[in-house]
Amino acid sequence: MIKRGKDPIIPAIPALIARANAYLKMDLDEGSGEVFGDVIWALSVTGDKRVEPILFDIMVDPKVSSWDVAKGFLRIGKSTFPPLLKYLYSINDTNKNLNTSSKLNILVTFLWMVEFDSTGTYFYVQDKNVIKEEMLK
Repeated sequence: MIKRGKDPIIPAIPALIARANAYLKMDLDEGSGEVFGDVIWALSVTGDKRVEPILFDIMVDPKVSSWDVAKGFLRIGKSTFPPLLKYLYSINDTNKNLNTSSKLNILVTFLWMVEFDSTGTYFYVQDKNVIKEEMLK
């Protein structure tokens, strides 16, 4: 019988994280980009706290965009919001292009998280207000 759900992926998390790090360092073509998307999806379905740092790295990479990152943060839980917000506020202006892109990626991730939060319990009202204020900036 084939195991279903996230349990078969859990033992592969370290290898998936290593593969994602390798993809972040590569210039991706269409084929490898699709495989990277599969790796991101696999990481996002686990809900495992160990994947949070690589989801951050994927989220702020200007050449990557995936709503699976938002779903991954939601599956990990509310504990991901304070670091996301802190990172958003800590972006400095030393490299304007990267920082603008990174900030935009974080804000888009927040929007996807709001959209995918089917329970409506991830964000507090004040969290949504902070996101709205940041988007208006």
